[in-house]
Amino acid sequence: MKIYNFDAETGVYTGEAAADKSPRDGAWLVPAFATKIRPPQVPDGRVAIFRDGAWTIVEDHVGTEYWMPDGSHHVIEAYGDVPPEVALFEEPDLRTDAEKRQDVVRDVQAIASAVRTIATEGADHVKIAGWNAKVERATRVIAGAGSDADVRVLGAEAQIRGRSVEEQAQIIVARAEALGELNGLVEGFESELIEKAQAGYVEVVSGFVEQAEKSLEGQSRDTIAVWVIETAQKLKAALA
Repeated sequence: MKIYNFDAETGVYTGEAAADKSPRDGAWLVPAFATKIRPPQVPDGRVAIFRDGAWTIVEDHVGTEYWMPDGSHHVIEAYGDVPPEVALFEEPDLRTDAEKRQDVVRDVQAIASAVRTIATEGADHVKIAGWNAKVERATRVIAGAGSDADVRVLGAEAQIRGRSVEEQAQIIVARAEALGELNGLVEGFESELIEKAQAGYVEVVSGFVEQAEKSLEGQSRDTIAVWVIETAQKLKAALA
């Protein structure tokens, strides 16, 4: 004879088994939390529960997460419980419009800062100040107005790199100009994104920033300039 087992706490059907016979009188033994009554066919999304001597079919939403419009989070733990009609299955965004704009502006500033960090290879303020001083020296050397100190400082680096002082000065200035152009592009799309966010285009700007963050992964100083140019072009298209 078959018996049908159910969970001791919930009554949910857990499977069938073969009953044993009593060694004394040969009667079929039905253990606790089992029944001789066959459970009904259960459609998807429901379970059979044994209660009060009979099977009942109830909805199965156990483990379902939902949020109420006020932002409170809930998880269904009991069989037969269903989400309320007003339940939301994604966490609601309860920020005010002003808070959304502020958050997007911070995201824009963060990605612009990340681009600058890549472009300068993470140089801190001290290193950047030293670089700016070197650019000034190189500019004076190219103009023929370099001091002995300018020539000496650039000459030390030029010797290590196997270049003349003039060649090293040209390279330094060219790199500075390229970095300046790059920074101008970054400031351009940063300003435009912030302006659009503050004007209410929060979703558009947020989506653009999210895509930009993903594409920024793996960029280096050698590739960041191309990334900035392409990103600026995408920005124009997205805001057109």
